[in-house]
Amino acid sequence: MQGDIDYIKRYEPLWGGWYVEKLIGEGSFGQVFKIVKEEWGFRYEAALKVIRVPTKGQYREASAVMATNDDSLMDYFEDSVKNIVNEIRVMYTLKGNSNIVGYEDHMVIKRDDPPGWDILLRMEYLKTLHSFISETLLTRKDVIKLGIDICSAIETCSQRGIIHRDIKDENIFVSKYGEFKLGDFGISKELSKSGRAASMKGTPLFMAPEVFRGEKYDVRADLYSLGIVLYRLLNCGRIPLVPPYPEVIKYKDSEEALERRISGEELNSPIEAGDKLGAVILKACRHNSSERYSNASEMRQELERVLDSLGTEEKNQCLTLPGYKKRNEKQRDAEFDKTEVYPEFVPEEQKKSPMDLDDIFFEDDIFEDDFFEDILEQVNGDDAFDGSQQRDIKVSRSSRGNSQGNIINGGLVSSQGLWDYYSITNKLCKVKIDGSFEQVLANISAWYINVLGDWVYFSNSGDDDSIYRISIDGAYVEKLNSDKAWDITVKDDWIFYSNESDGYGIYKIKTDGSCRTKISSDKSYCLNVTKDWIYYVNKNDKGSIYKIKLDGTERVKLIDNDCNYINAEDGCIYYANNSDGGRIYKMTLDGNVVRINEDTSSNINVYGEFIYYSNKNDGGKLYRINKDGSNKTLLCTNSCDFINITENWIYYVNKEDGGNLYKIKFDGSNKVKLSGNTDEDGEWFYL
Repeated sequence: MQGDIDYIKRYEPLWGGWYVEKLIGEGSFGQVFKIVKEEWGFRYEAALKVIRVPTKGQYREASAVMATNDDSLMDYFEDSVKNIVNEIRVMYTLKGNSNIVGYEDHMVIKRDDPPGWDILLRMEYLKTLHSFISETLLTRKDVIKLGIDICSAIETCSQRGIIHRDIKDENIFVSKYGEFKLGDFGISKELSKSGRAASMKGTPLFMAPEVFRGEKYDVRADLYSLGIVLYRLLNCGRIPLVPPYPEVIKYKDSEEALERRISGEELNSPIEAGDKLGAVILKACRHNSSERYSNASEMRQELERVLDSLGTEEKNQCLTLPGYKKRNEKQRDAEFDKTEVYPEFVPEEQKKSPMDLDDIFFEDDIFEDDFFEDILEQVNGDDAFDGSQQRDIKVSRSSRGNSQGNIINGGLVSSQGLWDYYSITNKLCKVKIDGSFEQVLANISAWYINVLGDWVYFSNSGDDDSIYRISIDGAYVEKLNSDKAWDITVKDDWIFYSNESDGYGIYKIKTDGSCRTKISSDKSYCLNVTKDWIYYVNKNDKGSIYKIKLDGTERVKLIDNDCNYINAEDGCIYYANNSDGGRIYKMTLDGNVVRINEDTSSNINVYGEFIYYSNKNDGGKLYRINKDGSNKTLLCTNSCDFINITENWIYYVNKEDGGNLYKIKFDGSNKVKLSGNTDEDGEWFYL
């Protein structure tokens, strides 16, 4: 092992500043190392995949089969290198998608002793799905989120004419922010112009029938494989048509199950899926591809509808996955025995140390040790919240960078994982949700903060409201464009905004700053970006509320009042009706409009079961009211502006204290003034 590390160390420093720390995985065709970079007091980590062409075994086998000279053999292996570089090119085309394992850089180095090539590929450093399952209590909500995220990855592949062809649980990874990512594009194939994917590659256990039979296939084959992944997770770790848990599985059972599935035998719903989710999975796994979802977007939207329809108890149901020792073992039934490992779900190869490169090659311990324990404690109600809050705990697994209500309130705060990111005077900071640690990311005046993945996106008021992004550790800052941007909302790979530079028209750009596109010429305020629509106040039409498709089509007028502070939530639109003294109104899906309160209201933020607002009839104090207009409650006596809400706190600008940022708990307690000071004494003010 040390010899392997010494071998690769001869190329140090890699990419000018990276150094090998340790070997973390190996397979028959290469090795994976953890590499690190330290600069200006920050430490960065990545995975380095090293592929040697040819290996000693490859050279011996080719020599025996081809019986030719060394020059001819090198020509043969050079073609192999070109094929690998082409696969890397495929990965590069997918760069930037938050649900695809991130490619960072690569090198191809020709060597003389022994003759051949070393291919070095630097990639995002992630946790395997298997490690994730073994360390946390997987819930039905987690599985649905996995399906949604991988559908998003397949959508990106489809847009570039790529079929993955080997979607399986070993090729799914998890970021420390809870994003599920699709990886290992080693056998992906870019479609020819004829649209035919000719070769049969993939893993039979997850393979669609048409792929197994060597027939023509398309993206629906990837959706089938994803369906099998979801099926197993919701079926006690067992593939379709094998004996149900806890019956013993024999080798012939798995073999026969594969034959029956490929022949077209109808599948039963996974044991722990429930009716709605089970129906989605069975449709994805239909034997006839014409009966499946036609594309990944269709399947993703169906999974999102199922997730929205489930109650809290249904979402948080813990799944039965024998063979995985849980960190919170006491919360599982005693029958979950660590030694009870079923071969079709945890192959013997995965028990090797170090891990097998061909299965998965990222290290396990990227999460903070207490990450999921903290979240689980919150879910279980251990001193985290009182019963009046009635809120689901989320682990920042969203495809959005911030909530609608926060964006229309200046986007001063956004949350991801265990951190809240916030802006105060000329400082962009982050703070742990328990207040134990605070860090200044940059001396920048930021508005409309969005945190998604490894980046914080914002409008930089110090640079004429241009759009910027900064890495979540504060190490790298990048200007994305020069438009004067308002109401920035990051969704998936796009940034939507109101462009003051062009009369407040609606625009979008990619999260890397490319593909600037105008969506609408309306003078737009209070942008709300949802799954398929953008809702906004149209100042060209006296403040009426409109909606328009994300691609700029199907523009519709919804409400003919002078409106402000709109929140499109739960299929309804909440807004301050300036035509009726600023009172809060709600329009339901059927077009019914009702008045919620009698107060002159501003800074409306809809969160959970409540509407939070600044009551202008009572000096701008912070109130909340149920969505049905009941239980009006005073939370804070300060004159409040820019109300932002995260999982644990209500943030607001205190107009009585020079516009400083404060936060309180949901019952109005624990008032804290945020200073952005990271001295050892913390400079926290508890009032």
